[in-house]
Amino acid sequence: MTGYGKATDTVADKMVTIELKSLNSKYLDLNLRLPSIYKEKEILLRQLLASQLYRGKVDLQVTIDEASNSHGYNINQDAVTAYYKVLKALSDVHNIPQENYLSVIMRIPDVLTQDKGTLTDSEWQQLQALLQRAIELFIQFRQNEGGNMETDLRHHIQLVNQNLAAVEQLLPQRINHIKSRIRQSLNELMEKHEVDKNRFEQELVYYLEKLDINEEIVRLKSHCEHFLKTLDTEKAVKGKKLGFIAQEMGREMNTLGAKASDAAIQMYVVQMKESLDKIKEQILNAV
Repeated sequence: MTGYGKATDTVADKMVTIELKSLNSKYLDLNLRLPSIYKEKEILLRQLLASQLYRGKVDLQVTIDEASNSHGYNINQDAVTAYYKVLKALSDVHNIPQENYLSVIMRIPDVLTQDKGTLTDSEWQQLQALLQRAIELFIQFRQNEGGNMETDLRHHIQLVNQNLAAVEQLLPQRINHIKSRIRQSLNELMEKHEVDKNRFEQELVYYLEKLDINEEIVRLKSHCEHFLKTLDTEKAVKGKKLGFIAQEMGREMNTLGAKASDAAIQMYVVQMKESLDKIKEQILNAV
């Protein structure tokens, strides 16, 4: 499920910004980018996020405004001296014009490092509070998106029920059509061959039972009702359960379409499957 939350405040005399972003994912996948001073708390930060966020590919970025950072910088003088000697020797050997070696050397990694300082208990508490603010904004974003998603899911379940109602209206016509087709085939068969009527009646009953679709209709209605009841529950995490119900709906639709033997009914089944595809797409975004 997508989400976004951002909080900025002063933490131990530093201006700190925490930004949370997420994309859709079946599971919780956390990616943290932290300043060096907060690296030691990465596991605790992951636990805090996992306790409140359940699904999604979540990126957490913590940044410190350099202008507000009171910690100084350290110059590795031994490294500067060593790099200078190497550059000077290369310049002499290859007759390269002398440059401002210092400006080149200072851009080399590990020559200029920032003193990250010590993370105090007070700063850690402030950081947690700031992260909680970002999480709350993030969850609020998801809730707003979830409300729109729920409206869309209910709409597509309503379309499935409407198509089911249309199928039920066609059942008497379907049965008459099947009887007429069987009667015509039977008359043609009896004109050409002798038929064991008892055996034929047994086969006919078996055939009609195989074509009966009332059970599929009843089960599909039940799944739709179960889906809506699950949406109404107060549980924070319901996306996986909705996914399981949608799978069962798909099975009933497939069986219904296979047994229908009626072009009009199969048309409504196709429309139901289109709604189900939309439902499944939305469920992938649900927590």
